Amino acid sequence: MRVSLTGVANGFGAATAMRLRAEGTEVVGVDLSEGDRLKADLGDHEAIDALPLDGCFDPLINAAGLAPQTENQIKVLNVNFRGLRRLTERMLPHLSAGSAIVSLASNAGANWRENLGQVQRLISLIHPCKLRAFVAAEPIDTMRAYDL
Repeated sequence: MRVSLTGVANGFGAATAMRLRAEGTEVVGVDLSEGDRLKADLGDHEAIDALPLDGCFDPLINAAGLAPQTENQIKVLNVNFRGLRRLTERMLPHLSAGSAIVSLASNAGANWRENLGQVQRLISLIHPCKLRAFVAAEPIDTMRAYDL
């Protein structure tokens, strides 16, 4: 089995990679930091598009994400939503038939249904330059960005 795993350098991603490798699974990691992985900032669509994705993968596991910090709501949305979506869409042609896509999230995102209109407006944003206006118009603070 060959797994693509984001956020492989630390946290859930690192723990998942360790377990998979112990079971003999090939893990192709994607992370912002250097190491035995593909380097990409999930907040940078050009970096995602430039990833050298060769061959097929069985599952895609999205474990990368930013935690809420003071006034980083645009960065959180850009990485946790837009980057995850862009990478997932880019991976689709590289996934074996019947593969799974698993995206890890915190409990903070559990109430998305109560904010479906806001989620749909976020999904409809095509260009990243509109993200700042979206954050201002909604208004979205750092915790709300993390909750989406």
